[in-house]
Amino acid sequence: MSTEHGFQPSEPQHAVQTALAELIETFAHMGVQVHDFQGTPDALKGLAHNINGALTKIAQLQGQVDPTVLIPADVVQYVVDGRNPDVYTREFVEAVRRLTQHLRGKRAAFHHFQHVLRDKMESEFPELKVDLDNLVENGV
Repeated sequence: MSTEHGFQPSEPQHAVQTALAELIETFAHMGVQVHDFQGTPDALKGLAHNINGALTKIAQLQGQVDPTVLIPADVVQYVVDGRNPDVYTREFVEAVRRLTQHLRGKRAAFHHFQHVLRDKMESEFPELKVDLDNLVENGV
């Protein structure tokens, strides 16, 4: 299973992702059961079975996840706030893209300024032409 960003989770992480997806589905199903709860012993037994089964499966997978994989606090807070972490990733990628564009613009402006400065210095100090050309060639 790979995501839209090319990230390939490890097998234990994939198992946990699958179990969490099933848990979320179970919670949705339980919401329907609670809403339609008739108070009968069979309904109570079914509800308890769903809760216990999902939580047991998650508990069994607990030791299989690599504890060195860190999740940024911002992502955790995003989930706690009920937001989709994929949206966080998309917003983060967009912010990095904007910053990269900004930095490329700055670099182009400095590159242009370097050439303008070299040309002006060359016109004022023609004897420095070779040195100025060497500076520009070496990216100084």
